[in-house]
Amino acid sequence: MHIALLEDDQDQSMLLQAWLEDAGHKCVVFNSGKNMTMALMRTSYDLLILNWMVPDMNGLEVLKWVRDSLDWKIPVLFITQRDAEEDVVQALQGGADDYMSKPVKRAEMLARIELISRRSQQAITADNDELEFAPYILQRSSRTVKLNGKSIEITRREFELTLFFIRNAGRVLSRGYILETV
Repeated sequence: MHIALLEDDQDQSMLLQAWLEDAGHKCVVFNSGKNMTMALMRTSYDLLILNWMVPDMNGLEVLKWVRDSLDWKIPVLFITQRDAEEDVVQALQGGADDYMSKPVKRAEMLARIELISRRSQQAITADNDELEFAPYILQRSSRTVKLNGKSIEITRREFELTLFFIRNAGRVLSRGYILETV
């Protein structure tokens, strides 16, 4: 997974980044909410990990910006010192997919990330077999593409790329993200 981490504590961010990269993920660290939101306008990520208390825009404000400004449903995990029930509820009702209080346990964090990944994959595969993106129609089961009702012969890789681009329509996708994902 390509993960964006919002954490202003350098020791904490280095630890989390090391854990994530040891588990095979790519992790980019941001030390302020504004830096992260600027990057989100240019780059795609598979998961956001947000700390609540960071400079200029707190994690909850970043979450609100993500849900209001981006037209794709990126999973969000909060990892923060704030552990009051009302804080957890506020983040989850604001659109977070999961919430962990510090100190973070490595195995639990990685398990929660795996769970979030499975949920987002299930949401993608739960779509209908037929996907329409006018004037194209894709049938996932037969891996066929029709343009204006006529079948187009494409390779398996071309089909995967087409499906990927349609699912991510409207998102800014970097070349590296495309290569890594497809």
